[in-house]
Amino acid sequence: MSTPLPRPYPPNFFKIIEDVLEKEEKDRKPSTELRHNPSSASFVKSDGTVTGACLRQVYYRAIKQPESDKKKFSSKLQAGFGNAIHTWLLDKIKKSDKLKIQPEASGTYHHDELENIISYRLDGLVTHNGDVGGLEIKTQMSYGLSRMLKEGGPKDSDLLQVLSYFGVNDLIRWFSLCYVARDTAFNAEFHLWKDPETDVVMIEGVYPRQNPRPVKELTFNGSVSRWKELESAVKLNQLPPRDYKAVLTKEGVVTDKRVKNGVEYNTDWQCGIAPIKLIVGLCLTLWKIQKRWVCNETCHYYCPWYHSCRWY
Repeated sequence: MSTPLPRPYPPNFFKIIEDVLEKEEKDRKPSTELRHNPSSASFVKSDGTVTGACLRQVYYRAIKQPESDKKKFSSKLQAGFGNAIHTWLLDKIKKSDKLKIQPEASGTYHHDELENIISYRLDGLVTHNGDVGGLEIKTQMSYGLSRMLKEGGPKDSDLLQVLSYFGVNDLIRWFSLCYVARDTAFNAEFHLWKDPETDVVMIEGVYPRQNPRPVKELTFNGSVSRWKELESAVKLNQLPPRDYKAVLTKEGVVTDKRVKNGVEYNTDWQCGIAPIKLIVGLCLTLWKIQKRWVCNETCHYYCPWYHSCRWY
């Protein structure tokens, strides 16, 4: 009678994937110099509010500040799903005989007011009916896409990115922003172009249908001014002023909106990355010890979020 074989133990495949992703992160060589890019564009509006990338977040990256709160495995998987959607869609577009596309088209641009170059990479540089344009594919969850559409269209950060592409490449006459929901495949598309007579950037909703309208207030030059401010901060090794504020209740709960003494305060939830429990836990601890809220001025780096942007 033969001896029975021991029980087999298959590998934990998701653990293997997680290990591979961590190794890829460790092996990835960070840039040795500061480079601006369209995804880091931001803008100060006329009312003083900031839209687009958080300048402190970009500053921390520029000085190679280590991330304190690493991305969760689920977030890395979602990023991989987004990359797969990009690849699949671009592969289908390349097979079309109605246009010519150069996927992952990259380049650099030197602006006279900046010491460092602007580095960019489009999802696609497209030639259609003799005109050169750009393609940017955005993937997100369906609830986020639905909320964006209810608020009127592309986010300011996406518009600033497109304005940057217009600013660094004079050949680009139009741009298409295509959105796809990772969970439902719900999609939306917006077209942008420079008005030939006024040079004003116009935007039109293809789906859902929206009439053409000018892109208001946001400009490429405004983003250049912010990058110039970043360069100065890095050179002086001085943290930039904070762009966003948090609103907390007495119980230490972060809220989107709060009314106090008849005044309405809004929370600018810009990064959306820091675990809420870390922020609330910190604030509650400070409240119990010092019996006062100190999160607005005395947290590390004088940042109201403390763990915000995965840096602290």
